[in-house]
Amino acid sequence: MVKNKGFTYYELLIAITIMTLMVGFTTIGVSTAYRNSVTRSAEKIESACKEARNSALAKGNQVGYANFYRKDGKLYCHVGDEINASSNPVNLNSQNWEVVAYNFDHVYVTFNTGAGIVSMPANSGTLFTIGFKQSTGEVTGLKYPYASETTKYKSDIEISVHKGNNSSSVNIGRFGVIEVD
Repeated sequence: MVKNKGFTYYELLIAITIMTLMVGFTTIGVSTAYRNSVTRSAEKIESACKEARNSALAKGNQVGYANFYRKDGKLYCHVGDEINASSNPVNLNSQNWEVVAYNFDHVYVTFNTGAGIVSMPANSGTLFTIGFKQSTGEVTGLKYPYASETTKYKSDIEISVHKGNNSSSVNIGRFGVIEVD
């Protein structure tokens, strides 16, 4: 007769400890990947805004524009002339658009309208544009889909990228200072 002994208390304790450690390390790895993803996205957005500001300052353009467009879970950027989606539909193939953010849950644009701070989501199909002045590099305005024309704000603009519990923001100061938080 064969006696079925089963697992001992110590064997079960060791197996559960090993599984707990594996789950913990996996959670830390995923969280770090999300954090790195939103940080990289914010850095690319910062770079695009600086390119638009520098274009306005260096090349003598009257205004340098950073156009952002969200489509299919990605945030694209085109630095150059202002793109008006109502008269010129966004064509991601012909206008040198670059992917600046992907693998995110939400993108928000936050600004002060004078009547209060507004945080608008950049949903799929949303185009928003930030302009920089030639002589100083200051922000000339933000054009958002719900505004009929470029609105001049006397405050900072923030673009934030969110993935899970992680987020990273680009602050664009009204005097042209651009930095990642």
